[in-house]
Amino acid sequence: MEAEKLRGKVSGAFKMHGLLLRAEATKYLTEALQAVSEAELEDMIENIIDAVEKQPLSCNMIERPTVEAAVQECSQSLDETIDHIFNIIGAFDIPHYIYNSERKKFLPLSMTGHPMPNLFGSAKDKAELFRERYVILQQRTHRHELFTPPAIGTHPDESRSKFQLNIVPLGSLKALADIICEYPSIHQSSRFVFVPGPEDPGPGCILPRPPLAGNITEEFREQVPFSVFTTNPCRVQYCTQEIMIFREDLVNKMCRNCVRFPGSNLDIPNHFVKTILSQGHLSPLPLYVSPVYWAYDYTLRTYPLPDIIVFADKYDPFTVTNTDCLCFNPGSFPRSGFSFKVFYPSNKTVEDSKLQSL
Repeated sequence: MEAEKLRGKVSGAFKMHGLLLRAEATKYLTEALQAVSEAELEDMIENIIDAVEKQPLSCNMIERPTVEAAVQECSQSLDETIDHIFNIIGAFDIPHYIYNSERKKFLPLSMTGHPMPNLFGSAKDKAELFRERYVILQQRTHRHELFTPPAIGTHPDESRSKFQLNIVPLGSLKALADIICEYPSIHQSSRFVFVPGPEDPGPGCILPRPPLAGNITEEFREQVPFSVFTTNPCRVQYCTQEIMIFREDLVNKMCRNCVRFPGSNLDIPNHFVKTILSQGHLSPLPLYVSPVYWAYDYTLRTYPLPDIIVFADKYDPFTVTNTDCLCFNPGSFPRSGFSFKVFYPSNKTVEDSKLQSL
């Protein structure tokens, strides 16, 4: 593309977002994007603008150093990210984004003037909890297919790996570590993620729950180095897929507090999943039923939708797909006859498995 035409396209794209480029910034971007094909140009410019808006901006006039940092972020090679194929993200590490109705996009907390969250929330935090839940539902309604065309996405093909999920009682941690050590291939090549449940020791039943105390897990971590004790809920990033794990006996709570009970027990999993995804929240219940740290309510959001949600619930096992989000519950390992679920990320399928001769 000709330099003059490219310069106009770049400046116009930034103006659409309410941003103005300095002459040096425009010159730098024009030179940097000269080698990009026209088919990829628009997406590349949008990615650069997103990277610019993530930075702390004092005004809408963009300088060259800001643009250089954005281009560097967008140009990060695959080699630099290959070590981050499998990441565990705790609830207290999830970045807080707040929807800005004027700019019609989510902004990081650092760009909004809001204070950092605190476990001992103020009255304002409680008000913000309900306000943000409402704003997200409103924004989702505006993005519904009745109001806007559905987005077209792609599903990358990862290597054929698999995850096995079940609920592990805390008292059997040492026995589990001993069993794992008996199988060298599993011990050396597998990753074990432990999410605390409502009956595990911890600071009450308020969500999100912190990881199990280090003095409880120290011996296990010494025997099994590739183990992670994280928060409840937590998120697992595997390649391009986002997996949310929530350990809570929520189905029965939802049934006891529902407005309209499903017509039969067979409909409960479908109703449950649809309610969670429609509300955009893992625990859409009154605070006296399911208490939440006010300032950390955002960690329970299911919007934007992850690829997979694992409901580690004592309720009967189920697998339900709704709005392209795969949701499943492995159930209680001992109560379900030692059955569990195996998830294959490569094709997003769930397989029922069971230990035999027990």
